[in-house]
Amino acid sequence: MRNAAPNEIANGPRLADRLGVVAGIGVAVGWSEGNMSASACVGSAIDENTSAIEANLVRPGPNIANSSLSRKKPGPSIAFFSKRSVKTLERPKTLSLGVDRLFKVQAPVLREKHRVQRQSVEANVLALYDIEERRDVQYFDAIREATPTVVRHRSRVGGRGFVIYWDLKGAEVGPFAREQIAHFASAGQDFEWKVYDHDAPASLGAQLQALGFEPEPKEAIVCLDLSVPRKWLASSARVHVERVTDPKVVEEIIALKRSVKDEDLSYLASSLTTQLLADGSHFGLYVVRAEGKVVSIGWARFDAHSSFASLWGGTTAPAWRNRGLYTALVATRASEAVRRGYRYLTVDALPTSRPILEKLGFKVMTYACGYVWRHKPDATSR
Repeated sequence: MRNAAPNEIANGPRLADRLGVVAGIGVAVGWSEGNMSASACVGSAIDENTSAIEANLVRPGPNIANSSLSRKKPGPSIAFFSKRSVKTLERPKTLSLGVDRLFKVQAPVLREKHRVQRQSVEANVLALYDIEERRDVQYFDAIREATPTVVRHRSRVGGRGFVIYWDLKGAEVGPFAREQIAHFASAGQDFEWKVYDHDAPASLGAQLQALGFEPEPKEAIVCLDLSVPRKWLASSARVHVERVTDPKVVEEIIALKRSVKDEDLSYLASSLTTQLLADGSHFGLYVVRAEGKVVSIGWARFDAHSSFASLWGGTTAPAWRNRGLYTALVATRASEAVRRGYRYLTVDALPTSRPILEKLGFKVMTYACGYVWRHKPDATSR
């Protein structure tokens, strides 16, 4: 998982607006928020059928008793009044049969149309994500290097680099991967190659493992459509969430992370401090305190040239889980994204956070797995 923030770049139109993707699709990632109604589509047909039947029925006069309708088997009846007399007609069964038949024919068609439309929306949002959050993304604490075939990011703060976008253009994976290994080895850095399920070739992850890359836990890339009102955004009001401005708090954040997983996080401390002090307009760091200690944390990136705000680093002390702290942190950061005008909110979710996020309305766009190459000073490939 990446821990970084964007380069400070001039404000400009987001790609979604330039391409007309968001305006064109009409609905976005909240795919199951609203279901299509069959009645809206078949209503006019029903009205037409009903009108036609009524046109034949509501004609009081001397000839109606001799019509074929009057010879139907007894059933529920409707009275029609004329100046001469009152005549009784049974309700024709053709009306109910016609409506039932219409629903039987139309409902599967509507369901399939809804499914196709939803898949089209999903594909458009995922394509937008690939462009804005993978190909064009810039991080404040990393150096972005773009070539015709790959976009690489080298850490400025001693962490590992990463590759999240590439186009092999028909090249073989082995030589291409060894080029990336050599590049990061020259910088003395480990690096992560993040492979998404919809990437090509489908065998890329397996081929990277064969070259010596180590797979990390698989993540679900989930997305929330912020244009849909969310009642749970008010949940942050029940928990005091503090936005960090003092870099000294970073030490408490690192202590909490280490209490959950013991590892070297010196690069993370440098990254968070750098972003907090030098890129605060595009970065938000948040904590929840209890009994005088930081017990839950998370941060967010607000890239000026993206339609997506993104959430990172969510961690809660084991003793303070299942109390709504993580949800409050998500709500606070989501509210800030709404205030800034972002359309979507994304998270690279591990199995621990995915169920919570899905309950809040996040939808899975795709899955990803990071493959890590650990730099060895005496070798650049295997």
